[in-house]
Amino acid sequence: MKVYGTFNFGTDTSITIVDQTTGLPIDVGGRVMDWDPSPIDTLVESKGIADGGKVIRRVAYDGWKATLKFDRAVGNMDRLQSALEAGYYGGGGQRYFSVTEKTRNSEDGSVDVRLFKNCTMQVSSGGPRQKAALVSYTLTFTGSEATAL
Repeated sequence: MKVYGTFNFGTDTSITIVDQTTGLPIDVGGRVMDWDPSPIDTLVESKGIADGGKVIRRVAYDGWKATLKFDRAVGNMDRLQSALEAGYYGGGGQRYFSVTEKTRNSEDGSVDVRLFKNCTMQVSSGGPRQKAALVSYTLTFTGSEATAL
Protein backbone atom coordinates (compact mmCIF):
# COMPACT_ATOMS: atom_id res chain seq x y z
CA MET A 1 0.00 0.00 0.00
CA LYS A 2 1.34 3.41 -0.96
CA VAL A 3 1.98 5.90 1.84
CA TYR A 4 0.98 9.43 0.89
CA GLY A 5 2.92 12.38 2.22
CA THR A 6 -0.03 14.73 2.56
CA PHE A 7 -3.81 14.86 2.95
CA ASN A 8 -6.81 16.99 1.99
CA PHE A 9 -8.24 19.90 3.93
CA GLY A 10 -11.91 20.84 3.62
CA THR A 11 -10.78 23.98 1.79
CA ASP A 12 -9.75 21.73 -1.12
CA THR A 13 -13.45 21.14 -1.90
CA SER A 14 -15.95 23.30 -3.78
CA ILE A 15 -19.69 22.71 -4.15
CA THR A 16 -22.03 23.76 -6.98
CA ILE A 17 -25.82 23.32 -6.74
CA VAL A 18 -27.93 23.35 -9.92
CA ASP A 19 -31.73 23.48 -10.16
CA GLN A 20 -32.56 20.59 -12.52
CA THR A 21 -35.76 22.35 -13.67
CA THR A 22 -34.11 25.57 -14.82
CA GLY A 23 -30.54 24.34 -15.31
CA LEU A 24 -29.34 27.37 -13.39
CA PRO A 25 -26.84 27.32 -10.51
CA ILE A 26 -28.10 28.16 -7.02
CA ASP A 27 -26.22 30.84 -5.07
CA VAL A 28 -26.80 29.95 -1.41
CA GLY A 29 -26.00 33.53 -0.45
CA GLY A 30 -23.38 32.79 2.14
CA ARG A 31 -20.03 31.28 2.99
CA VAL A 32 -19.98 27.47 2.78
CA MET A 33 -18.64 26.05 6.03
CA ASP A 34 -19.32 22.31 5.86
CA TRP A 35 -20.22 19.62 3.30
CA ASP A 36 -20.83 16.10 4.58
CA PRO A 37 -22.09 13.43 2.11
CA SER A 38 -22.92 9.90 3.26
CA PRO A 39 -24.26 6.90 1.34
CA ILE A 40 -27.69 5.55 2.21
CA ASP A 41 -27.37 1.79 2.32
CA THR A 42 -28.72 -1.27 4.04
CA LEU A 43 -26.81 -4.35 5.05
CA VAL A 44 -28.84 -7.41 3.98
CA GLU A 45 -28.00 -10.76 5.56
CA SER A 46 -28.96 -14.28 4.57
CA LYS A 47 -28.53 -16.66 7.47
CA GLY A 48 -28.75 -20.15 6.07
CA ILE A 49 -29.38 -23.28 8.06
CA ALA A 50 -28.50 -25.97 5.51
CA ASP A 51 -24.86 -24.90 5.21
CA GLY A 52 -23.90 -24.79 8.86
CA GLY A 53 -25.31 -21.30 9.47
CA LYS A 54 -22.97 -19.47 7.08
CA VAL A 55 -23.99 -15.81 6.80
CA ILE A 56 -23.89 -14.14 3.39
CA ARG A 57 -23.98 -10.35 3.39
CA ARG A 58 -24.71 -7.84 0.66
CA VAL A 59 -25.03 -4.09 0.69
CA ALA A 60 -28.13 -2.59 -0.94
CA TYR A 61 -27.41 0.97 -2.06
CA ASP A 62 -30.21 3.49 -1.93
CA GLY A 63 -28.72 6.87 -2.79
CA TRP A 64 -26.94 9.56 -0.81
CA LYS A 65 -27.72 12.06 1.90
CA ALA A 66 -25.59 15.15 2.45
CA THR A 67 -25.65 18.22 4.64
CA LEU A 68 -24.38 21.60 3.55
CA LYS A 69 -23.85 24.29 6.17
CA PHE A 70 -23.23 27.91 5.35
CA ASP A 71 -23.11 31.23 7.13
CA ARG A 72 -25.88 33.44 5.75
CA ALA A 73 -24.89 36.71 4.10
CA VAL A 74 -28.04 37.53 2.06
CA GLY A 75 -31.57 36.12 1.78
CA ASN A 76 -31.14 33.89 -1.27
CA MET A 77 -32.01 30.70 0.60
CA ASP A 78 -34.97 32.36 2.34
CA ARG A 79 -36.40 33.24 -1.08
CA LEU A 80 -35.68 29.79 -2.56
CA GLN A 81 -37.30 28.04 0.43
CA SER A 82 -40.35 30.29 0.08
CA ALA A 83 -40.59 29.43 -3.64
CA LEU A 84 -40.31 25.69 -2.92
CA GLU A 85 -43.05 25.92 -0.29
CA ALA A 86 -45.30 27.97 -2.60
CA GLY A 87 -44.84 25.34 -5.32
CA TYR A 88 -45.76 22.58 -2.89
CA TYR A 89 -48.89 24.32 -1.57
CA GLY A 90 -49.83 25.30 -5.11
CA GLY A 91 -49.85 21.65 -6.20
CA GLY A 92 -46.59 21.80 -8.13
CA GLY A 93 -44.23 18.90 -8.60
CA GLN A 94 -41.11 18.13 -6.60
CA ARG A 95 -38.10 20.29 -7.50
CA TYR A 96 -34.84 18.41 -7.90
CA PHE A 97 -31.27 19.63 -7.71
CA SER A 98 -27.88 18.25 -8.66
CA VAL A 99 -24.81 18.90 -6.55
CA THR A 100 -21.29 18.81 -7.96
CA GLU A 101 -18.42 18.27 -5.55
CA LYS A 102 -14.90 19.08 -6.72
CA THR A 103 -11.92 18.18 -4.55
CA ARG A 104 -8.35 19.15 -5.42
CA ASN A 105 -5.93 16.37 -4.56
CA SER A 106 -3.07 17.78 -2.54
CA GLU A 107 -0.65 15.06 -3.65
CA ASP A 108 -0.63 15.94 -7.37
CA GLY A 109 -3.06 18.87 -7.88
CA SER A 110 -5.54 16.82 -9.92
CA VAL A 111 -9.26 17.29 -9.26
CA ASP A 112 -11.80 14.59 -8.41
CA VAL A 113 -15.41 15.36 -9.34
CA ARG A 114 -18.58 13.69 -8.06
CA LEU A 115 -22.10 14.49 -9.25
CA PHE A 116 -24.99 13.86 -6.86
CA LYS A 117 -28.12 13.44 -9.01
CA ASN A 118 -31.86 13.99 -8.51
CA CYS A 119 -31.54 15.51 -5.06
CA THR A 120 -34.35 16.84 -2.97
CA MET A 121 -33.36 19.79 -0.83
CA GLN A 122 -34.64 20.54 2.66
CA VAL A 123 -33.76 23.42 4.93
CA SER A 124 -32.89 21.49 8.10
CA SER A 125 -32.20 24.71 9.99
CA GLY A 126 -32.65 28.34 9.03
CA GLY A 127 -30.24 29.31 11.78
CA PRO A 128 -31.03 30.97 15.09
CA ARG A 129 -30.92 34.73 15.14
CA GLN A 130 -28.91 35.77 18.18
CA LYS A 131 -26.98 38.85 19.20
CA ALA A 132 -23.32 38.70 18.17
CA ALA A 133 -23.72 35.28 16.51
CA LEU A 134 -23.60 33.95 12.98
CA VAL A 135 -26.82 32.95 11.25
CA SER A 136 -25.93 29.53 9.87
CA TYR A 137 -28.18 27.54 7.55
CA THR A 138 -28.14 23.76 7.22
CA LEU A 139 -29.45 22.17 4.04
CA THR A 140 -30.04 18.44 3.60
CA PHE A 141 -29.84 16.89 0.16
CA THR A 142 -31.14 13.38 -0.52
CA GLY A 143 -30.29 12.03 -3.96
CA SER A 144 -30.51 8.93 -6.09
CA GLU A 145 -26.82 8.33 -6.75
CA ALA A 146 -23.36 9.85 -6.87
CA THR A 147 -21.32 9.44 -10.03
CA ALA A 148 -17.58 10.05 -10.36
CA LEU A 149 -16.91 12.22 -13.43
